[in-house]
Amino acid sequence: MSETSPQNNSHYVASLASLPGIEHLSAPELDRLEQAFRTRAERAGRPEHKVSRLRLWLLFILLRHAALRLGEALALNDETDIDLSGGLVHVRGQHARSIPLPHALIPVLRRFFSQAQLSSLRGTLCGLDPGFVRRNFYARARECGLSPALASPKAIRQARAVELIEGGMPLPAVQNFLGQPSLESTGELLDYDEADIKAITSHYLRKEAKLKTSARNVFPGIVRNIQQSGFMAEVELKSFSGLNVVAVITQESLENLQIAVGKTVIATVKAPLVLISRDEKKVKSSARNKFSGKVSSLIRSDVLCEVVVELQEGSQVCALVTTISADELDLAVHTPVTVLFKAFSVVLSVA
Repeated sequence: MSETSPQNNSHYVASLASLPGIEHLSAPELDRLEQAFRTRAERAGRPEHKVSRLRLWLLFILLRHAALRLGEALALNDETDIDLSGGLVHVRGQHARSIPLPHALIPVLRRFFSQAQLSSLRGTLCGLDPGFVRRNFYARARECGLSPALASPKAIRQARAVELIEGGMPLPAVQNFLGQPSLESTGELLDYDEADIKAITSHYLRKEAKLKTSARNVFPGIVRNIQQSGFMAEVELKSFSGLNVVAVITQESLENLQIAVGKTVIATVKAPLVLISRDEKKVKSSARNKFSGKVSSLIRSDVLCEVVVELQEGSQVCALVTTISADELDLAVHTPVTVLFKAFSVVLSVA
């Protein structure tokens, strides 16, 4: 299959959705199912029934947003494995990994865990019988007029994976998110052809972040290292697609944002601050962030040229250069390039 630009993603999403045998709940249907769990808990008449139903809601949330296997969810210690300060779910066992939670979900979970009737069960809230969980998932689906088969724990996990891919998340990032041992097994889980999956992967991370910013380049990730020197601090994060991004911020910003190793942060870089090189080996630069890729699109005007570069791990970086510079570099679609930006050009934010 030929390389595909982001503008053509909708074509591949539509073609995948039309393939036989690929059925999954849509995002609105998942939201309806979540509301069904919430409503049932709110309407519980007896305290013990309400607690049981709240625990089922929690498990659904973990499967829905973290794409956990049912066994992984049931084995969680809700006090130690659900890290709301870092916005992460820590999965133990064979497929150990740390999964970022949607920022909007964190305050919801804080309120959930603060409920007095759950205090005596903290640490064991996820430990329900798997058969009991499945029966309740099927029952809530019927209440919503949905197929019970599409509301099984495995199907919920699959629906989240489809949601990530159709949103444009690079396939290696989906693989890490799911805890799959290989790209091939990720494709098998989704019942998608691997080439088609790759064709629709692009701007997921920027879309998921949903930041109100003029920056064109957004890299959510987890802080791996912090070096402090005087009133400045160097922060290194690993994005969810696998990029190592370095930022330099003030000590005051580090403290105000409560940035620490293991915390989820979002790095942004404005397009005019991204440089493009045709031959990195011949260019001496102090830029700490250097990534190789190929030009995927060019949008020209008389003065400026927007250059989108697809990096080797699947994400994209947008640069804004003068049209004269683009011509001097002889840029064209598929041209191999290196994108560079200084650590001082990176802005960090948290939810």
